[in-house]
Amino acid sequence: MQNTAVTKRIAEPHTKPAIIRTTAQMTTEKAIRELEKARKLAIKKGQAAAAVSATIAKAKLAGLLTDKPESKPVRTIGFDGNYTEAARRVALLLRLAAKEKSDETQR
Repeated sequence: MQNTAVTKRIAEPHTKPAIIRTTAQMTTEKAIRELEKARKLAIKKGQAAAAVSATIAKAKLAGLLTDKPESKPVRTIGFDGNYTEAARRVALLLRLAAKEKSDETQR
């Protein structure tokens, strides 16, 4: 604390703003600004589709939109209570397994 240069250096971080931006944040902000310029130009030129595209891109970068996941029908496998059908399927599987086993032994 007796050295004035050290004292100034210690006090320095307290006088500077506490906001530290990462490279990713600055890049995202820059991209959003550029997309806003493109959107305004598209509106000026009467290109609605381009303006909408720029708006959507801005929203995605800002995290407001995400790509919609593909919805595939989920097939549930379960027992429907039909014991006759279940027994038929089990018997079929047993026959197939026996046939496969006999084919292997013949090789």
